[in-house]
Amino acid sequence: MVKRESYIQEKDFTETGNWNVARSYSEGIIWRYIQEATELESIAEDGCIEFVEEFTTSKEMKDKVRLLALKRFIKRLIKIIDVCHFAIKNPKDRKELLETREYLEKLRKKAIPKVHRIKKHYDESVLKINEKPFSFLLEELKKTFRELKFPLNRSDLIYRKNENFNAKKYKKKLKERIINVG
Repeated sequence: MVKRESYIQEKDFTETGNWNVARSYSEGIIWRYIQEATELESIAEDGCIEFVEEFTTSKEMKDKVRLLALKRFIKRLIKIIDVCHFAIKNPKDRKELLETREYLEKLRKKAIPKVHRIKKHYDESVLKINEKPFSFLLEELKKTFRELKFPLNRSDLIYRKNENFNAKKYKKKLKERIINVG
């Protein structure tokens, strides 16, 4: 997990003294949710994070962990949309994100109950994953996650276009630094 600390640094202030939180917001909020979603995707697939855990974790526990990870994966994808929606520049992309959010909400409500069942085993309830619908839902979420990154990137929320980059100036500056520093 990301430490809860201030992401605001001196670089976040412009020359006029105005506070620019775009970089801090992208790194501290958006990027954190993308990282969490990536990790949850892996846990939903495997039931654990570490390779060794696969040998030490029971099938029942893996099923519980996979289901919880799948539920959280959907929540993180929705959260990514919620924290990014206002910054999406293209109206078409903004509309697409809202449609994706609605789709994810529908999956959360209607598909999650179908991916598992509870079996009574003596006096205990045992959770079992229905692999076919679970795998189908997970693949849908993975596809949605991949596609979600495109409108974010077009709005410079993942990779920022540096339109003011001058390769000749950069090369000259780098050359001077190498010569002067040693």
